[in-house]
Amino acid sequence: SQRLPAAQEAVMINCYCDGSAVKNACGWAFVRDDGTIKSGAVWHQGSNVAELLAVIEALASFSRASHVCIHTDCHYVILGASKRTKHDGKFWAEFDLWKSFHKSVQVVKVDEHKLHRQAHHLARAAVFEALK
Repeated sequence: SQRLPAAQEAVMINCYCDGSAVKNACGWAFVRDDGTIKSGAVWHQGSNVAELLAVIEALASFSRASHVCIHTDCHYVILGASKRTKHDGKFWAEFDLWKSFHKSVQVVKVDEHKLHRQAHHLARAAVFEALK
């Protein structure tokens, strides 16, 4: 008789996300624990939207559905990911779209982590680059 292969354990990918706002520019960035890094900037949005954009971009960065854990220091994102207190239309709709794409998405508060610090520095750099 043949033995069935053991079920593969689900691997959780951790994404450290941060946003930053200076004047009328906002930067966002994420750093995944698999080495994927991305940052960018937008105009005329608040810091909460920058934080949410970092999460959206992190979720969108996967080529296939995965188990994802989002680490953020933004209360707005943590609360909004499970229970909306304020609706920012297209941004939360896009979050929901990418969340539904994945096998599972957790959003947790990060206090101090080297990859979150890296995301913070990348988001700040994206803001200042945009303001040049």
